[in-house]
Amino acid sequence: MFGKEAMNQDTNKKIKWTVAMVTPGEDELSLLASLTSRQDARVIAIVDPEGQSVGAGLAEILGISVVPDLESLPEKAVRFVVHPPLNDTIAEILDPVIELGLTPVSAENFSNLLVDQVLNAASTHRSSTSRVNFDFLETETSAIHETLGRIEEALDREALLRWLLKLATKASGASSGSIMLFDETTQELYVAFAHGLSMTTLHRTRVKMGEGVSGRVATTGKAEIIRGNRSPLKNSDRSHVKSSICAPLMWQDQLLGILNISTNDGDPELSTDALAVVENLSQRFGLILNRFLRLQTVRDGEKFRKMEEDLTYSSMVPEPVNSTLCDWAENLADVTGADYLSISILTADGDLLVADAEDVHYESPPAPEKDAVLASGSPLVLRPSSDGSSSSEHPSHSLGGNGLEEDCTVFHLPIGRGSTRSLLTVVFDTPSRAHHFHSISAETIFLVNRHLATYLEKSQNSDQMDRLTSLASCLSSLSTLEPDDSVGLSKRAVAAACQLTGAQQACIMSSENKASGCLEGQLDTPLHKEVVRLLLTAGKAGWKSTILDVDRAPGATLAAQSILVVPLSPSQPFPGLVLLNKKRLHPLDGASFTEFDALFARRLLPVFHARQNHATSTAVSAIELPVETNVSLNIQPAESVTANQVPEIDIQTHLSQEIDRCKRYHSMVGIAVLKVTPATGTVPDLNFMVSGLQNKLRSSDRAGLLPDGTILVVVPEDIKSLPHLLKRLSGILVELSGQEDLFIQTSSKVYPGGGKNAQELIYSALSSLS
Repeated sequence: MFGKEAMNQDTNKKIKWTVAMVTPGEDELSLLASLTSRQDARVIAIVDPEGQSVGAGLAEILGISVVPDLESLPEKAVRFVVHPPLNDTIAEILDPVIELGLTPVSAENFSNLLVDQVLNAASTHRSSTSRVNFDFLETETSAIHETLGRIEEALDREALLRWLLKLATKASGASSGSIMLFDETTQELYVAFAHGLSMTTLHRTRVKMGEGVSGRVATTGKAEIIRGNRSPLKNSDRSHVKSSICAPLMWQDQLLGILNISTNDGDPELSTDALAVVENLSQRFGLILNRFLRLQTVRDGEKFRKMEEDLTYSSMVPEPVNSTLCDWAENLADVTGADYLSISILTADGDLLVADAEDVHYESPPAPEKDAVLASGSPLVLRPSSDGSSSSEHPSHSLGGNGLEEDCTVFHLPIGRGSTRSLLTVVFDTPSRAHHFHSISAETIFLVNRHLATYLEKSQNSDQMDRLTSLASCLSSLSTLEPDDSVGLSKRAVAAACQLTGAQQACIMSSENKASGCLEGQLDTPLHKEVVRLLLTAGKAGWKSTILDVDRAPGATLAAQSILVVPLSPSQPFPGLVLLNKKRLHPLDGASFTEFDALFARRLLPVFHARQNHATSTAVSAIELPVETNVSLNIQPAESVTANQVPEIDIQTHLSQEIDRCKRYHSMVGIAVLKVTPATGTVPDLNFMVSGLQNKLRSSDRAGLLPDGTILVVVPEDIKSLPHLLKRLSGILVELSGQEDLFIQTSSKVYPGGGKNAQELIYSALSSLS
């Protein structure tokens, strides 16, 4: 304890100048920098009532307090009050100076006083070593004036590091050097600024703790002087290094970075005096860097907060996909400081929709490195190698020698959840920004993931509802035709198929040699033969539909086309629906036909065939509205429905009333059918189970029981929830019955589309029990 007190007393004896500076402006900045660098002076505080002076801004970086008046100064801690030229405002601040026992001195006079003290000190010390040390300190002070005198540049990281490195090389007599910063996220050091290193080296260099000289110094916390060249290879940036010093930059035992300086062949070697100067400077650099990095963290947080607000708003009020994604890319590029940023989303057919700040375009097929990221879900970082080609930081990916046009770092980051496969591509020309992005990349991915999946889900749901509405409209239009109007039926069915799938050409093949309802002209001979072959193959193989991309088929003789054929049934290829040359219905739709398109197309063909055979009710029973992209694509043949399955009059009357309401208000109604069969034991009390279901439904839903024990639930308006409702109802029935192995068959139908009236709608649902 005694030793520490003695040390503090000795330190206090060295401090001759305890100063408070009043509203220092640009003319007083050099004096402020000089005072903060001297061992015999201490700036206790900046006195600034408004806190708007240039010196008050610099005080945040230097860790100096800012107080509103002289009364707020610590008691007996300040002797001199240094002020700019007097005016009314300064005079008012200085009014209590005599009463407080302080000595007011103008900045100009105080600067002269300091110069006189330095000259007197220099004249009393004539030894060679002291003269050298004085030269070092004079060079150091001059550089501090130059660095801290430019506030705007000091608040930019690259500018700040440039001035700090210039200070270090001047004070030590070095010819080149670098400042490395510590990335806590990856526990690596990276070159934030350097003089004498190539851009390729700056992009590529990341050093782990303990590796090489820098990694060792970062681990031990002790500066080292290195004699000779540790990198003698001709293609190395440091092939001419003669000596170097590596020192840690720390603040309160926290590693912030590493300072490296060196001399080249032909220059004097760095001495132990230079090592002492570098160690002294590294402590001051630690203070400045700590303040700056804290400010940078605050600025990054503010940018992310603003980006969060923008993404939240765009998710709540969705604009068209293309413009929204372009806005997101532009905002993210601003937040991350990227030179280029794009959001890429996998479309329904495997192409990539790529949106950047300027526009959107498609990649077909995706670039190999993007394909690798989408397939693996692992991020990929590309950096330029020494031979000019790109190299991967992820060993599991082979890039096949794809080169970068210039020195830059490229991040490919997987984003999205579930089936929404997407990636973020971020490109940096500036190495320091690329390395800084490492520390904020996780937050960036989290921010995008939080909003992108929700936005795309809303967009896809909107597309599905648009198609459902179109399908309902098409079915209503087809039902108005006379049963024997086969020509009109063919044309409307084909037009509806094009509207639902985006096909540009379509027809119905009634037989191998007859096509009806053709749009955009008749099929040419090679194409006619190909679609007939596809229909016959689908019928023979038992397929529901088949899709062919002619331009990707090996040895194809046809022009590039996408073909979708839908036979009437797996065993009956004719009549069959033929769709050609799809166009995208929305930005994330495929440019070639998908299973989702086939799902809609198959709902039209049974109607066409049934109307030709004057069997309207049977045809309607084969129709089922698609509600999700993952709905089963199987169509089961309709089975006969016996008359004793007509439900009780109350539930049928309720359904009839809902259908009448749909006609008047252009809404929809769905029904859910559940057939309960116990695997073992007796049949549970169905009336009890129906009553239990009714208690767990919405007030607008209605549950009833058929004479044969089939349960029927009427669901007005919310038809999109039917698949989820069936799962929920099945779970409730299992719970009510107490039989875990209860076997439950289910089906659902929707009006309009499942039948013209309540009876046909119920028959249709019963016929498709699965």
